[in-house]
Amino acid sequence: QAVYASNVRAEGVPVDQSWRILTGALFSRAADSEAYYQNAMDLLRQGEAEGMTPDRPLYERMVEAMCREGDVESARDRLVQMKNHGFVVEKKVLSSVVTGFALAGRIDEAERGLVAMVRAPGVIEAGVIGAINAVLLSYLREEDMGKEELAERISWVRGQMVVGGLSLDRKGVSLLLSASVLLEDVNVGKLAFDALWGQPATSGMRLMYVTDECLAKFLHELSLAGDVESMGRCLDLIVSEGREIPESAAESAGGRTFLTAWIEAAGEESKTQQVYIDGVCLDDQTLCVTDDAGNPIAVTKMTVKQLRAELSLRNQETRGNKAVLIKTLKKARAAAAEGGSSGSEPADSKKKIDVIVSNVTWSSGTVMQRRSEESKQIEEEDEEGVDIDDETDTVDDVDDESLLSLDDSDDEDTFEYDDRVSSIMRLRNATSRRGVDELDAGHPICCTLALANKAKSAGFRPSAEDVEFLRGLEEASDSDELRQLEQLIC
Repeated sequence: QAVYASNVRAEGVPVDQSWRILTGALFSRAADSEAYYQNAMDLLRQGEAEGMTPDRPLYERMVEAMCREGDVESARDRLVQMKNHGFVVEKKVLSSVVTGFALAGRIDEAERGLVAMVRAPGVIEAGVIGAINAVLLSYLREEDMGKEELAERISWVRGQMVVGGLSLDRKGVSLLLSASVLLEDVNVGKLAFDALWGQPATSGMRLMYVTDECLAKFLHELSLAGDVESMGRCLDLIVSEGREIPESAAESAGGRTFLTAWIEAAGEESKTQQVYIDGVCLDDQTLCVTDDAGNPIAVTKMTVKQLRAELSLRNQETRGNKAVLIKTLKKARAAAAEGGSSGSEPADSKKKIDVIVSNVTWSSGTVMQRRSEESKQIEEEDEEGVDIDDETDTVDDVDDESLLSLDDSDDEDTFEYDDRVSSIMRLRNATSRRGVDELDAGHPICCTLALANKAKSAGFRPSAEDVEFLRGLEEASDSDELRQLEQLIC
């Protein structure tokens, strides 16, 4: 301030630089006091009236301060000026605008800013991830937004994150968990919870952004899905962080709680084992992407999203465009088939062609005979004459040139992409066997007692209806476990 005042008093001394530095400093301190913001705005108007123009650092601090004060319209106008002056608008600047619009409830404008932010240059800072969190929060706060629209918008945000190579932080994952409860989408909820579970305990409270009511509803969703293993881990984390489960939020129809609601679902779940990764359905036994009827989908008929989902489940590399992903998945399926795994290549039901892959003869997806001879090239073309579209081609038959000729129309961005889903799945597989008591769904009363003992530490107890339901099971006759459960009734 002293240097600027001295330069103003002196004749012939330029004051542009000292004006920019002082105004920028005042904007930087605007978070501490509204007076700093008002002084910065007064000095900005004064300097511009005298013909001085901001530089890029001043524009950045100005936009950030305006968004913090809720003046998103002025911030947007200043962004336009910044571009007109030839300055590059980086992620950190756009993140302030996205956050400002999101917190103001102007969702459409926040989404447009999010698209620009993801594609803008600059490093990924905390503010960038914070802007994504603000958009997710704006969805949850919008009372008029239906479940279908909420699901579409969340899916859109996750797609934008893929484009930018971004991943959610703890707050973002917690918001995703809250959204899954509203959507009643237990698969998305499990992915979010697994991400929280996998964080080191030394990093602080992993559930700090998740409400007690959300946790209770999530437990109920897990119970309806028959996933006692995830219920056990969720209870373990709730207890370890000193949280409590509100009893009223966890009760189902008829007075039964999540402690027994899983029993019917577990019986149905045992009939069909399916895994969902980012909305893609896969068979838990064959590790293959399946259609609505449960049939495996041919590799060359899969979308990029489906390819990456199956590769992530197989713990394979998920980088590259569609052509690279197809080649990687074909090799993974062939390797699994050679090793006797169930993850074999699905057959094209319209054709029956014997193909030798890695010394194994296949006929419509079934191993017929193992041979020691070298793999030979099978030249079977479809009506259009494109080798790659024939699902029975061997891995070696698909050369790089053919792969590059594939239609990549559904892979809008052929960027190198580190699939976050893959890391989440590996994390789930690694942690699902750690720190969890043995919960055997085949013995409902013993399993319920184990869950009830965990829930007791979180202030939750089984209801009389829970015990009455268990008493009707065949294994309940003269059961010590049932008597212990009766003692836990509130």
